[in-house]
Formats: sequence, C-alpha cells, structure tokens
Amino acid sequence: MSAVHTRECPLPDRLAGNRNFMLLWAAYGVSAVGDHLSEMALLVERQALDGQHATRVQALITFGFFLPFVVIGPLAGWWADRFSRKGTMIGTDLLRAGIMFSLIWTIPWLLARLEPRNLGDYAVVLPLLLTGGLAAFFSPSRQALLPTLIRVDQLVRANAMISALGTIGTIASAVLGGFLVL
Repeated sequence: MSAVHTRECPLPDRLAGNRNFMLLWAAYGVSAVGDHLSEMALLVERQALDGQHATRVQALITFGFFLPFVVIGPLAGWWADRFSRKGTMIGTDLLRAGIMFSLIWTIPWLLARLEPRNLGDYAVVLPLLLTGGLAAFFSPSRQALLPTLIRVDQLVRANAMISALGTIGTIASAVLGGFLVL
C-alpha cells in the first residue's frame, strides 16, 4: 500500500510577504498602465484634447478597448481553464507591448487608409480592439491563478488590492501619458 504525499509549502500570513502574489500584482499594475498609456498619444494624434471631438475619440477608445471583454470574454474564460495561465499572461503582455510599440507605424498606416473615407477616428480604435482582446485573455487567467497563490482567507484582500491597482494604473497612465505627449 503506497500513499502519495504532496508537499505543500505554507503560504505567508501577509500578502506583502507572498512573493508570487506580489509578482502577479506588479505584473497586473504594469499591464494596467501599459494598456492605457497610449490613449493620450492617440488623442493628440487625432487632435482631440479639447472640445467635443475629444469626447467622441475618448468614447471610441474606451469602447474599442472594452468591447472584446464582452465579445470574447467567455472564450477567454474557457481558455484560462484549459491552458497555461502563466503562459497566457506572459504571452498576452508581450503581444500588447508589441502592439503599443508599433503604434508609431500602425497609426499613420491606418490613417492613410481610413482618413480618405472620413473614418480617421477609427484608426485609433483598431489597435485598441487588439489590445483589449489580449487583455480579455489576461484577466481571467489572472483571476483563476490568484486562488492558487494565496490562502483562502486572503482572497478578499487580494482581490481588493488588484482591483484598486487596476483603477490606479488607469488613472496614473492618463497622467503619465499627458506628461509624455505635452
């Protein structure tokens, strides 16, 4: 009769002392800032920092980023249940960084094709649709990985920390983006 024993490492009492949670938290913070950092530059590109045009372009940017969460969210949840969550998070972050760094070339290319049809504002939406789609895969992977990194009694605090960091990252990226483009 053989018994299979699994050796479990005790998880830290404090979230701040949990290295894996802190790495996940930091990765999410970088992602949250990175996803929205480009938005100020896109507003400048469309000359939409003031007036009614700013509202339209900002609404398109926000819609473009969050639409994939609604459309492909169920597929992303299915993916997170069946494939490597860590691999998904790393892969989506690298692809999102690639999209953001390529904006300097892709936006002028898209504008050249869409501006003659009076669709120039949509040139800023297309890259954000891709970014939002990748973020839609990152999010359920992060959420599904979280309970494996922390103790059950820490879940509410951990979710609160991650949620707050997402909001702070979005706000910080707008401020930082404003300094970078002005």
